[in-house]
Order: sequence, then C-alpha cells, then structure tokens
Amino acid sequence: MAAVNSVGSSLPSASVGPVVPTVNTPDAPWGVMAAAGSRSAVVTWQQPHNGGANIISYTVYVHPGTVVLSGVLALNASVTNLTAANTYNFTVVAVNSQGPSQQSQRSNNVVPFASAPSKPFYISVDPLPLSARVYFNPPADDGGSPILYYFILTTPSRETMAMGGSLPAGWNQGPSSPITVTNLLPTDYRFQVVAHNAYGDSPPSDLPPIDTVVGVGVPDPPTAVFAADDGDRNVKVYFEGPLFDGGDPVQNYTVTSNPGQIRVTTLTSPAFFVNLPDGNYRFIVYATNNIGHSAPSLQSNAVSISSSSPELLALWIVLPFWYSSASS
Repeated sequence: MAAVNSVGSSLPSASVGPVVPTVNTPDAPWGVMAAAGSRSAVVTWQQPHNGGANIISYTVYVHPGTVVLSGVLALNASVTNLTAANTYNFTVVAVNSQGPSQQSQRSNNVVPFASAPSKPFYISVDPLPLSARVYFNPPADDGGSPILYYFILTTPSRETMAMGGSLPAGWNQGPSSPITVTNLLPTDYRFQVVAHNAYGDSPPSDLPPIDTVVGVGVPDPPTAVFAADDGDRNVKVYFEGPLFDGGDPVQNYTVTSNPGQIRVTTLTSPAFFVNLPDGNYRFIVYATNNIGHSAPSLQSNAVSISSSSPELLALWIVLPFWYSSASS
C-alpha cells in the first residue's frame, strides 16, 4: 500500500498477511407470528442476519411446554398435537455453522381449537335377520373433543327405502363398537362408520368392497285388533296385517283367546270363534311367515259370553208382572 499527494507516491508499506472475515452465530429471527389451527398452530418468521455463514436450519420452541421442533428449513412451521382451548406462544432460533442464535421475541398468543374426528376404521359385519352387527375401531384422532357417538351409513341408503313408516330413532347409532343396525330390508348392503363429537361428523370409514346380505325375519305384529259379539256364543275378531312382513310374505294368522287359549288359524281377517264357553274374552293375533311367528299383537277389547240370553231375561221380567196381575 502507498500514499499519494501532489508531489508523488510514497514508498509502498510493508506487506501484511491475508485477512480472515469474522463469522458469528446468527442474529435472532424477528417478526415471529402464529395462527391457530385445529389443535395446531402455524408459526412464521423473518430471516435474520446470518452472522457471516449460511443459516442451516431453525428451531421452534413452544411455550408453555417442552415441545421443540428442530431442523426446520423454511421460514414457517406447523406445530401439531397441541391441546385445544389452551393458550400458546412461540420463539424461534436460527442455526448456522457457529451454532444457534438467541431466541427470538415471543409470538402473539394463539388458542388452538378442536375439530371433528378423523374417520373410524371399519372391521367386519355379522349379517342378522333384517339387521346387521357392525364392528369397527375408533378414529386415530378424536379432534380434541370426546366422541359422543357413532352412526352407520348404509349403501343403498336405508333412509330413502320405503318400509311402511319412518325409521325409529337410534336405528343406526351407538356409543362404541359393535353397533347393531336394525330395520333393514332383505337386500345387499355395504356399511360405513361415522364418528361424531361436539364439533361435527368425521369422514365416513372406507367403503368395504364386499356386500353383506341381510336375511329375512319374522313379521311385525298385527295391528288394530277388534272383537265383535256375533250372537249365539260366537265372536268375530277383526285385525290388520303387520306394517312389515319381515321380507317374506305372511302365510297365515293365528288368533288366540284369553281365557281358554282357544286358537283359530285364518288367512285373512276376520277370524271366527263359535260356541264359546261363558267368559269375558280378549284376543291376540300372531302373523306367520316362512321364518316364524311374529310377536303378539296388542289385546283386543273385551267381549262377554254368558248363558243368559235376552229372551230369558225378558221372560224373567214379564212373568212376575203377569203373576202379580193375575193374583189381583
């Protein structure tokens, strides 16, 4: 190196050795921000001065807690497995070949929220008469909120298939595996499971590749049973057929008296009871198909059969009156 003025240049200075730049750890990242997710948060930050060496990675610290997310290469990171409704904030450290920086200033506070569960896992099904018992495993993630119940979807959709009335409440629901799905029709079904918590429904479980054949069953009980005195100790019992025949046509009906357990089998309404003993009778009706007998119907109204006839009762009333008139 030489100095120069208006007269000229000085002699060169003595030579010096090579200059080595100073390398330090990075500055702390800045502008750290957080956004809440479903039991998670997304943390972003700005790149700091690198201290003279390339930044290798970043480390994210969760407060409160012991969660450390290291080896992050981008300027953002998703922090998972947080607890819903808890408050969190975050700091970030930059790392270069000289080591880590100081921790950044803390981010804003965020409160992760819960969500609907992930899908359950279908296992198998036991086909039953007009029903099916469905087995499954719970979802891997409950969404941060307890699962309240599960329900079963059917393919074809059972809700859109006519069955002589609406489906009863809870026909496809339950608190855990297995769930017995009732009120099915004798056809092929496939089943999927849905989990429900306070935040909504999970996606359905994967659709199984195999159809399940739901068999037929016994009929529902007959309805509207009515007994009518037909005179001469005879009774006619009227009734209506079951709402659902179990998937197999009703073959006949059996009408039973109480008392006496007198049985009459008929193909249609009414059933005829003749020459009944004295008594106060009620009647129940069973429907029968090729699978078996239904449950009994509700009892009919009461019909009284007595030895006293209207003619004898009238004679008893008239004779004393005639005897009294003749005596006077």
